[in-house]
Amino acid sequence: GAEQQLDAGVGQISQGGESRDSVWRAADVGLYLDGSIEALPDADEAVGVALAVWEAESLLPRVWPMSGKADPLGYRGGEANRNTIRYADRGAPQAKGALAITLVSYDSEKHTIVDGAVLINGMYRFGNLRADGSAGKPSRHPVYDLTDVLLHELGHWFGLADNPKDADAVMYPYFSPGELRSLSLSDSDRDALNALYANAPEEKKGAACSVAAPGAGRLCAAAARRSRWPPGVSPPGRPRSRFATD
Repeated sequence: GAEQQLDAGVGQISQGGESRDSVWRAADVGLYLDGSIEALPDADEAVGVALAVWEAESLLPRVWPMSGKADPLGYRGGEANRNTIRYADRGAPQAKGALAITLVSYDSEKHTIVDGAVLINGMYRFGNLRADGSAGKPSRHPVYDLTDVLLHELGHWFGLADNPKDADAVMYPYFSPGELRSLSLSDSDRDALNALYANAPEEKKGAACSVAAPGAGRLCAAAARRSRWPPGVSPPGRPRSRFATD
């Protein structure tokens, strides 16, 4: 992906790009789910399932989904920023025809991701193909599985690049309508994740919690008292609960 230089020392990459060996440094990261995603079928569940796959990896921070309005795309120095998932129902020109795009902003000096936004492109139709039984069946209108798309985009959100060489990888960038992909990381996904996070520079660690909004400590504390899984999605041994709200 093309890179655009923003504030001094801060760059922004788009889907498929390299985040210059930058990672999330905070132990806990907030992720706002904009109300626009409610137009997508089972969006909360799709987010929860996709996050569960990534969160099983010990190198990654804990992610706390919260309902809240999305801010403008991109990182704005000196302003409140929100990590977000949002849906552009009329299409997303930034995606340039892709199913979705992830914008990740990073501090190149600290090798730290400072902001991330997933934008789902309304040019396409999305569904919960595992639940509705439509996977692999002919359809007049191509439908893509939302969970699979979010799983891939969250890989970008964590800083990983596309992997066009491994068709079994979550980070494989090509999708077909009506198909279901694996809900587990491939060996190449884990290799890329380990190469990025295990080898990230140790200096200048970030804060304990990163919500990228005013009152971050309060929001992280509130989220920590609640499950980060949507209704109906709960890891073994954890209570079912709603997302935290801002």
